[in-house]
Amino acid sequence: MRVAERMEAIPAFLFLVGVFALGVAHVNAIVNLALYGSIAGWLLFYSKRITQEGWRFLYPVGIFLSICLALALFSLLFSIDVAKSFREIRSELLQNFFLLVASFWMVVGLKESSLRYWLLALAGILVLHMAIHLGIWVEHGGFPYRAGGLLDSGGGEKFGVWVLFFLGLSLALGVLGDSKILKILGGGLVLVALVAIVANNTRATLLGAIIMGASLLWLFKERSKRYLALGAGVVLVLVSLSLLYHHGERLGHRYNLAAQSEEIHHLFELSPAQMKDLEKEGIDHAIASRLAMWKSIVLALGDDPLTPRGYGRDLYKRTIAKEWSHTTQNIPYITYLSPHNAFLSMAYQLGILGLFWMVAWFGFLWRRSLLLAHSNSSYRWVGGFFFLGSVGLAVSIFFGDFFADSEARLFYILSGVMLALDFRSRQ
Repeated sequence: MRVAERMEAIPAFLFLVGVFALGVAHVNAIVNLALYGSIAGWLLFYSKRITQEGWRFLYPVGIFLSICLALALFSLLFSIDVAKSFREIRSELLQNFFLLVASFWMVVGLKESSLRYWLLALAGILVLHMAIHLGIWVEHGGFPYRAGGLLDSGGGEKFGVWVLFFLGLSLALGVLGDSKILKILGGGLVLVALVAIVANNTRATLLGAIIMGASLLWLFKERSKRYLALGAGVVLVLVSLSLLYHHGERLGHRYNLAAQSEEIHHLFELSPAQMKDLEKEGIDHAIASRLAMWKSIVLALGDDPLTPRGYGRDLYKRTIAKEWSHTTQNIPYITYLSPHNAFLSMAYQLGILGLFWMVAWFGFLWRRSLLLAHSNSSYRWVGGFFFLGSVGLAVSIFFGDFFADSEARLFYILSGVMLALDFRSRQ
């Protein structure tokens, strides 16, 4: 290996170390050191590979960043804690978009001889995390323990995002892998992913996996295969919901769809404050609190949909109490710091325009990933991987505020990788 190639391998390897560390709790210093050290090294040795064509390709990303940044800065005028909102803008908005751009240029600049191995190593990180995840699960006696790898075992909600991206990787390799070996590998990994979902034992992860299975139809260009995938997806959703409705109680109250479907009427009958009483009826506090927080946000948006309340999901508890100080029945029963619905949370933080931005951002990335998945690139599986994984993420964050922290970093880094491969496929 020539000296230049060896030098190139150092920042590329460091970047992978940073990605792996994202899935480990309480190592944020290592994450930053690896990721930003990698970026600094790449800029030092390979900044000449940055081109005007690449920047033009990233122009829509700049538009999305500018719109969200403008909305977030405007929200500072209404924030209950301006300093914290500003810190959130820096860490959860600017930093993540910077990582997207950095990962884009990292992948664009890699030589073809290195790129394939780097991508397989990136996939290998997910495989390694799943192996650790399953090992922890077995060590704790299996189901119903909620394993979460090295990130949040015992809870599992955050690591559920990693499980869904792993499922997306497995399905994409099986469908879009450019060799029989990759397709066979993908099929085998799907089985591992199914066990990993059971080991994670969270409702959002299970629902995300079901919707991802139904979304497979979008990976096919051929109309006949799309119809076949659509039929299989509809059957998957109907069978899954039927099993959960009729037999979910065997897995515990958390999966008892029949009981929970009967509880949904409380969303319309009770005020957000009254939903605390649902626990007396045996309803899971997580459900009662989510319903309370969601209804409180919907009521607030109904009164004033355009005015932001301040960027920062953890400001919710203080902000909503202030908003409804004159109508205490609308102050929700809260057991979490944030609303546990990233879409409603964004709407509350930045107004309804923030929600439109978020939906449009996902739509833009899904379109780009499907263009890559439908291309003739040997890396089209990465487009399918990102599309399915981010669909799972979107489902997951409907029930949790995981569009932040390490899960958001993973999402934005993978966005940059996908966009880079889309760009390379057009050259």
